[in-house]
Amino acid sequence: MVEYYNGEEVVEFISKCPVDGCTNLNNINWRHVGCFLKEYINSNGEIICTDCGLKNGFFNWSFNCGAHENFKPPTRDCQRLIAAFAIMGRLNNGGGKVFLEKLMVSLIRQCDT
Repeated sequence: MVEYYNGEEVVEFISKCPVDGCTNLNNINWRHVGCFLKEYINSNGEIICTDCGLKNGFFNWSFNCGAHENFKPPTRDCQRLIAAFAIMGRLNNGGGKVFLEKLMVSLIRQCDT
């Protein structure tokens, strides 16, 4: 299902923990700490909390799935991240091919900076 936030297409951010070395292999429906509402991702690779309006690039966020201590930044291994995101049915069903393609390019660009 396609969803929109402030006029841009977004999908629920559901993924495995993107922290390097994390042992949690479950897909997580990420929620923003403090707001506890679902996080979304747009095709520009920005994560958005639709409750408080916080929006930032994927690599500017920190993650805590409970399997590791504290909040940690995501791995900069773009190949691993893209493989994990590409198989997410939610992205394929929600955003479609064009959304997914733009997201992958955006994540690669962010990863290289």
